[in-house]
Parts: sequence; structure tokens; C-alpha cells
Amino acid sequence: MSINKQKIIILDGGVLTHRAIFNWGSVKKKILEGKLSESTFLPPVSYTFFQMIISALKKIGLNENDKVILALDKTNSWRKFFYPEYKAQRAGLRDEHEHINWKYHYSLINQVTEQIEEATNWNIIWLPKLWQGSDLFFTKEGHELIEQSEIEDYNKWYGVEADDIIAYASEYFSDKEVIFVSIDADLDQLCVRENTKFFTLTKKFKGTTGMYKVVNNGYKVLAKKIEKGDVSDNIIPRTTDNGSANAQKRRELIIDLINLPEFVKEELKIVFDTLKEKELSLERLPFQKSLAKKFSQIYEKDNIITYEDCVTLDEKRKKRASNKAKLKREQKKKEALK
Repeated sequence: MSINKQKIIILDGGVLTHRAIFNWGSVKKKILEGKLSESTFLPPVSYTFFQMIISALKKIGLNENDKVILALDKTNSWRKFFYPEYKAQRAGLRDEHEHINWKYHYSLINQVTEQIEEATNWNIIWLPKLWQGSDLFFTKEGHELIEQSEIEDYNKWYGVEADDIIAYASEYFSDKEVIFVSIDADLDQLCVRENTKFFTLTKKFKGTTGMYKVVNNGYKVLAKKIEKGDVSDNIIPRTTDNGSANAQKRRELIIDLINLPEFVKEELKIVFDTLKEKELSLERLPFQKSLAKKFSQIYEKDNIITYEDCVTLDEKRKKRASNKAKLKREQKKKEALK
């Protein structure tokens, strides 16, 4: 497959939002505990959110014709209709961080995304109300997997997640290089597509945070998640769901991002077919006195991290880990012989 030189970069807005808030919360907690001075500078989460975006794009390196999409999560996922337990524990986990005013910080993120929408030539995709419960019940999947007695509210609204937007983009832009920025291991499976790369914010490349993640077998990742479930998303493993075919199909439906259901793809196609061509307006960027001045750096080529360099580094790290494990085994054998 020949890949068009134009890149499509998709930013996982849900991940960026929560990393920004948790980073703020971590510093705030240290201040409250007296581990840091009360005068410690603590920027708003909106600043950190935008800063992380600029930092990632600098390392990826943009050309003028590249397309940037910010995918947002602010919705009740369609997955909850088919699997009500999906991410049900998340609210409780947030409540544990009593020093974080989630509503306030979410409002700051909303404000900065609106500014980004107005100032940049990027597309922001947020699709919160696509289907009501009754709509999903009458889909092919609803007919096969949902009993009428299970539905508590036919009028409840559901939308798509950032994961869906990212997954569909890698399929829709099949003739272009698609790079998604996230930390979410659920997305590893998408790397089965030749045009798709995962730029993760969790790994370091020569002292700087952010590099391409090398995923050798996306289908294996998907099969394992279907089998083992996903603790972070509150999806139980196959061994604890009574082994029914229905439970297996539900788990496959909500985990499989390679093969999104048609009712999801139909809605996303409408959006992707009508993405706007926008003009960049630098004077309207957020944080004019600081971050806005660094915005043009995303087009510079000095600090680009290439996928090939990441593959080389990944191989070296795996070799070091293998050698370390080998030495450990040999040491254990020697100790056993004493």
C-alpha cells in the first residue's frame, strides 16, 4: 500500500483532559500536604492540556497540509447500552480525589477546546447525542444481544467515544498516514493497519516524554482483551461471565475497535465526509503571552522523533530486558546449587 504524504494526527482528548487534571491534582496534593510550598506555581489544567498538545505535535512534526483532529469523550458511550457495567467505576475513582473540583476543571478544558476550535485549522469532534436507547435496541446488535426487559430507559441518549473517532479515522483515511496521540492500550489493536501509528505519552525517548509505540500484533492484543477483559474499563474476563455466548458477543462488541459496528461507522462517515477546511488565526489562540508564541514550533523539524528511531530503541530495550532476565535466571541457578 502506498501512503499519501499527508498525515492525519488524532489527539485523544479524553486522555489529555484527565492527564492534565491528574497532573494538577498531584501537585495540589503535595502543596496541601506541605511537601511543596504554597507559593508553588500551579498552572490551570487548560494550560497543561494545550501544552501537552503542542509538545506532542512538535515531536511528530507537522507539515502545512497535515490534518489535526481533536477527538473528545464528553458523552454517555453507546457501549453502556450493551454493557451497563462499562466504566461504571470511573465516577467512584474520581470521587477519591476530594481535592479536585472535577466540574470546575472540566469547564476549563471546555473553554480551551472552544478557543482551539475558533483559532486553529484543526477539527474538533464531539458526538454526544447520536442514538437513544430505542434506536440502539433496533440495531442488528441490539436485536441479537439485548432483551427488552433489560432496558430501563428508552429515551436515554448515547454517543461515541474518542476511541471510536480514532478507530474510524484509521479506516477512513486508509490512503494516508494516521497517527493517534494517546496512552490508551485499548488502541494498540489499531496498529494492525499499515497506515496507523500510535504515539504514546507514557514512554520516554532519550529523556523526553512521548514516542511511537511499537505494537507487533494488534490482533493478538484484541484477542487477549476479549479473553481477559479490561479492569480499567470494568469489563470482566470470560472466565467470570458464566461463559454464555451472549456475554462473549457483548464483550467482543465493545472491545473490538478494528471492526466497529455499522451503526457507529455510518454516523462517523457523515462527520468525516463533511470535515471543514478552516483558516489558522494565531491571534485568537489561547494563552497569547506564553503558549501561543510556541505554536509555530509544531511545524519545525528540529525535534522530530521518527517511528524508525523508536523501533530501534524498542529493540535495544527488549534486548537489555532479555539479557537482564537471563542473568537473573543464571544467578538463581547458582544460588540453588550452593
